[in-house]
Amino acid sequence: MSATATAVAELIRTHTRDGGTVVLVSHDTDFVDGVADTIWSLHQGRLTRSSRPLEQRNTK
Repeated sequence: MSATATAVAELIRTHTRDGGTVVLVSHDTDFVDGVADTIWSLHQGRLTRSSRPLEQRNTK
């Protein structure tokens, strides 16, 4: 992970630990798996799945 990605991940973790909410849009599944509590997948603008990190990959 790049230094920038590491810094952003730490900011996200700190913010959520303090009770905040983050909506993150990314195609970088490794990064998302490292910081997300819940992952929502969209396809053509429709919600297709809601899951915990890594569950998503195991059900493809």
